[in-house]
Amino acid sequence: MQRTLEGVLRQPLSLAHNPLSRGRLCPQGAAGGVHRFLSRRHARRTQPQTPRVKARHELPMALTRLADAQAGVVSRKQVHLLGVTDEVTQRLLREGRWQLVARGIYHTTASRPAWDGLAWAGVLLGGNGTRLGPRASGFLHNLVNDAPRPVDVLVPVGRSARVGGEWQFIRERPGARSARSVGAPPRLTVEDTVLDLSGEGSVTSDLVALVTKAVQGRKTTSRRLLKAMNGRSRYKPGKCSATSCVMLPSAPSLRWR
Repeated sequence: MQRTLEGVLRQPLSLAHNPLSRGRLCPQGAAGGVHRFLSRRHARRTQPQTPRVKARHELPMALTRLADAQAGVVSRKQVHLLGVTDEVTQRLLREGRWQLVARGIYHTTASRPAWDGLAWAGVLLGGNGTRLGPRASGFLHNLVNDAPRPVDVLVPVGRSARVGGEWQFIRERPGARSARSVGAPPRLTVEDTVLDLSGEGSVTSDLVALVTKAVQGRKTTSRRLLKAMNGRSRYKPGKCSATSCVMLPSAPSLRWR
């Protein structure tokens, strides 16, 4: 018995044979434990480190809907209001997913905007109170056949008016036309469009065709045209301007209603 105990005591101790150690390393087990610890640590160090990449979130649905409503064109101010930062915008431009139309104006596809997009861009560049001019309004009202280039845009007096490129910005004097805008992008009423285009024309037959197209196309009535004309300061009662001479009651197709 003493010899057996003496033999056990002479053997190197280890965790496997020493239930009283309760996890403490003994002489022989210490070497193995350290070796296993270092091996695991080395394995962690040698594993390739994958950088944490933040997932790219989709653009807000509200921004997508706004772009759809504006022919794909949005302004920097609108983008900020909907929670998209300049950093995200610049990334979209670098990747070619967006196109820069003008300073602070973006087209939210990889292509250049069509005419409708340029019309929206002009209105957004002009700011609050801006609307399309008579030629652009006439095209959208289907009164003229060809889309104007550059796009004529009316901006309030005191606002910066630039001429060149894709747009022609024209300062609009208060009271020159009805303050009411229609449609999207905002444009002149049919009546103001007809009066402005009539003032630009020089051939009577063209003016008659324009007024006839507006009235017979049920876009307006001769009564509404006369009311709009009388409300303009430049049309003086008793004087025969180009527009008033065209819209004579004797013309069968323009009979006053």
